[in-house]
Amino acid sequence: MKAAATVLLLLMPVVAVAQNFPGMSEADMQKMEQMQSCMEKIDEAKLKAIEQRSSQIEAEIKSLCAGGKRAEAQAKTEAFRQGNGE
Repeated sequence: MKAAATVLLLLMPVVAVAQNFPGMSEADMQKMEQMQSCMEKIDEAKLKAIEQRSSQIEAEIKSLCAGGKRAEAQAKTEAFRQGNGE
C-alpha cells in the first residue's frame, strides 16, 4: 500500500505535464487520463495517515540506530516494509 501510494504521488506531476504536451498520441493521452482518474479516487485521509505512520517509524528507527540497537532497527524496518507496522 505504501509503495503504491508513493508511486501515485510521484506520477501526479507526470499527468499534469502530459495534459499540456501537444506531441502525445491519443493512446498516451488515454493512459494518462486513466491514471489521473485512478489518482482522484485515492482517500487523502488514508494517505495522510500512512505518511504520518511512516514518519513515526522513521523516527523510531533512527532512534534505535543512534542508541546502537541495529538489530532492533533492522527488525522494525523489515516489519514495516512487510506491512506489519511494528
